[in-house]
Amino acid sequence: DQEYSKKQESSQLAVQWINHSLSGLLMGQQPYNQSELDCLLREFLKEKLSEVHQQQEQEEVTRTEFSEPVVQPLAVTVNSDKKPIKGTRRHTGSRKHSKKSAALEKPLFHKEMRAPLLPGSVAISATSMAIAKAAARLKSCPLYKHIASLSHTEVSEDTFNVQQKLKIPVTMVTVLCCGKASPGKLNLLKEVMVLPRPGLTASQGLNIISEIQHQIMKHAEVVPKTGYDATNFVPYETMHVVGAVGAPLIGCDKLERPLEIIEEVARSLGLTAGVDFHLALNCAAHEVMDYEKGRYEVASGSFKATTDMVELYVQLLGQHPAVVALIDPLCPEDHEQWRRLSSAVGEKCFIFNENFCRLAELENLEHITGTLKATGVIIKHTNQVTVSDLLQASRYLQGKGLCVAFGACSGDTPDGSLVDMALGMGASFLILGGVLRGERVARYNHLVKIEWELLKGDMLGM
Repeated sequence: DQEYSKKQESSQLAVQWINHSLSGLLMGQQPYNQSELDCLLREFLKEKLSEVHQQQEQEEVTRTEFSEPVVQPLAVTVNSDKKPIKGTRRHTGSRKHSKKSAALEKPLFHKEMRAPLLPGSVAISATSMAIAKAAARLKSCPLYKHIASLSHTEVSEDTFNVQQKLKIPVTMVTVLCCGKASPGKLNLLKEVMVLPRPGLTASQGLNIISEIQHQIMKHAEVVPKTGYDATNFVPYETMHVVGAVGAPLIGCDKLERPLEIIEEVARSLGLTAGVDFHLALNCAAHEVMDYEKGRYEVASGSFKATTDMVELYVQLLGQHPAVVALIDPLCPEDHEQWRRLSSAVGEKCFIFNENFCRLAELENLEHITGTLKATGVIIKHTNQVTVSDLLQASRYLQGKGLCVAFGACSGDTPDGSLVDMALGMGASFLILGGVLRGERVARYNHLVKIEWELLKGDMLGM
C-alpha cells in the first residue's frame, strides 16, 4: 500500500545517506565521543531539512507563477430593506437552528499537528547506535555497560565498573490485543500487558507470563466455531491472528472482557491477578478519538464524552485492582481530563504517555511534562532520535520524578541493542511486545542473558 511504499523509500534513502554522506562525515572520528558525534548527526539532519524547505518554497513560487489567475465572480448587492412578497415569510427560525447546530458540532479541541518526518531520518538513529556499538566493541565491554557509563557522565568508567550495580527493568509483556483492528466491537484497549510481581528475576517473571500466554492460546483452540461456550473463554474465530506485537488479536464487545479472560486463565494456573502478577493497559485513546465530535469511540458506535472517560477508568480500576498502569488513556490534547485522571488515580496507578513523546518530540520534554499530568513517559529509539537524546531525556524525566519506560517499535528486527539501551539508561520498565513472535522472543532472551551476566559478576541491583 501507499504507507508501505513510503517506508520503503525512506529506508532506501537512509541507506544512501549512511553509505555516502554519513560515512564521509564520520571518517576518522573516535566513537568514544558519542555526544560530539551525535551533534554532527543533528547538524547533518538540519541541513537536509533546510534543503527540503528551500525546495518546497521554490516549488511553491513556480506553481504560483504558472497557475492560472482565479476569476472572482461579480458581487451582487441585495436590498436588505426590501419587503417580503405577500404570501411568503422569512425563515429566520431555520437560520437560528443552523447556527445552533454549528455551535453544537464545534469540536472541543483540535488535533495537534506534528511536523512530518523527513524521509531517511531513520539513518540518524541507526548511525548513532552504530557509534555506541563500535565504542563498546573497542572497549571490549558489553553495550549496556558502555551506555551506562555514558549515562553516568559524572562517574568515571573505572569507578562505575566497580561500584555501580544495574537494575533490570520490569517487563511489560503484551498478552492480548483488542484495538480498532480487532474483529470485536471494543476499540479502546489496544494492548493488555502483564507485569511480573516485584522480587522475581526477569527469567522467573517471563516464565509465568509465558504460561499465561500459552494457556490463553490453548483455551482459544478448543472453543467451537459456532460461538461462545460457557465452559471456555472466547470464540475461536476471534482469536486466530497473532499481531505484529507478538500477541493474539481478539474480538471483545465489553471493556472488562479482556481483563476477565486473563483473570480466568490465571486462576486455572493457580495464579492470582494483583498478587502473582499485575496488568497494564495500552489504551491508545488518540486512535479512537473522533475530533469532529469531541468524543471517544470506546466501542463501535458507542461514544464517550471526554468528561466521562475519567469515571470510566476509575470504575474499571475499582473492578480490577490488578491494573497498575494506563498508557495513553486520553488523547494528548485533552489537557483538563489528564489533570482530572491524574488526581483521581495517580497515586495507585502509573499513567504513561507515549503518543506525545515519540520521534522528534523528545526535544519538547518541558512542554510535555508541564501540559500533561502523566506520572511516566515512554520513549523510543527511532527516526532522528540519537543515543544522546535518549540519555538526556531519561535524566530530565527522572529528575522531574517521572517514571521512564523504554519501548520497542513495531516491525523491528531481533537486534537486542534496545535492551542494552533500556538497561544502561536506567529505565524502570521495558516494553518489547509479546512472546509469540521470533524477533520479540530474541530480545527477551537477550534480557535474560544480561541478567545472568550481572548476577554472575555481582552487578545485579535490586
